[in-house]
Parts: sequence; structure tokens; C-alpha cells
Amino acid sequence: MFPADATSTHRAVRIPGALLACAICVAAAAMAAAETRVATMDYGHLLAAAKADPLHADYAALRAAYAASPGYSPLAGLAPETRGEMLSSMAAGDWRTALAKANAILGVYWLDIQAHMTAAGAAASLADSGAASLHRAAAAGLLSAVVSSGDGRSPATALVVINAGEERALIGALGARATGRRLVRLGGHAYDRIGVTGEQGEAGTIFFNVDAPLGGHAAPIAGRPPD
Repeated sequence: MFPADATSTHRAVRIPGALLACAICVAAAAMAAAETRVATMDYGHLLAAAKADPLHADYAALRAAYAASPGYSPLAGLAPETRGEMLSSMAAGDWRTALAKANAILGVYWLDIQAHMTAAGAAASLADSGAASLHRAAAAGLLSAVVSSGDGRSPATALVVINAGEERALIGALGARATGRRLVRLGGHAYDRIGVTGEQGEAGTIFFNVDAPLGGHAAPIAGRPPD
């Protein structure tokens, strides 16, 4: 899905089938209508609905509502110490601690994709299939909302994110790692141009629209940016 850099002969980074399927399941009509729903449903109501039923939440509208809310912060849920403990506990197989740290992050910022993914894995390892399923649904829904916003091939079709955590989560879900980042300003918009390397060593570039984190809301969070 994501192309290699136009100046490179390397192959594109490939999105796993599960993530593609997740993106495809989001209807284009729902994405186009999300901005209208945000106007009538505030972030608090959308968040409460998502927590009550993560399997059927409107994650596109939820992200848009949060970015437009007075409490929006691109640093929400950053918690570097707690996040570090969460990841190190997960790597060490300390599922209970990893789950507790993930829930601590989600208690502050429920839209944190990495925390949901960690909580899903830890809960599954603790044989709590119910909690694992709900966290997995939240992570998939949030990732799908990001993927449905663009294809990342160019600034014109950049993936729209509301914080750097969404960039990291998507790159991680691709099984890739970031190799470089450059801020690009073009046509009144701001973009992160991130070089990535895939699991097989393939190199590529992903463009993210970062208008929201940098203080602007020019790009529609809920759908594809305008041509």
C-alpha cells in the first residue's frame, strides 16, 4: 500500500492482510459523514459509547471529536515512564504488570493504540479472552480510522494523525521501523515524511498529515484529505 520513495528503487512496505481488511471494512460513506456526526455528538458522548461497546464504536468520529475538543493535546497519554514499564514488562512476559500499565495509560487517554494492543496481548496471555477481544477491537478500530484517511503515498494522500503515537502504532502494525523523519510544509499543511524499513529490509516512505498536532485542523480527521 505504501510506495517506496520516488527517488528510490527499493520496494514498498507492505501492509499485512489483516490490517488491510480492517481498513476495507470501514465504509467510505461513514467516513464522509463523520464530520457531521461530530457536530452533533461531543467527544465525551462518543468516548462513553466507545468504552461501552468497542466492537461497534465510530472511531473516525471519535478521533475527530477529540481533535476538535477543548481538552485536545498532541501529548495526551505520552507518559514515557509508564509506557516504558509497560513495554519492558510485556517483553519480559510479566503480563499482569504490562496490563496494569496499559490500563493506566488508557485511563488518561483511551485512544492510545499501542496501549490497547499491549493490553490485548497481555489479557490474552492471562486467559482473559473477553478483555483481550475488547482491547483488540479498539486497537483495530483506531488503526482502521487512520488507514481510511489516506494511503500515505504522497502529501496529497497523507494519513491524517492526531498525535505521534498514531504514527508509531501504524508503523509498528506494519512490522516496520522508522529510519528517518522530516517535517514538510506544503500548501498550508504540515506533513511528517517518515522513512521506514520493513521486516524483509524493504525501504519506503510514509507521509502523515500532522496539521492537528502542530496546532491546525485544516485536514479532515475523519476522512481523506481534499485533493
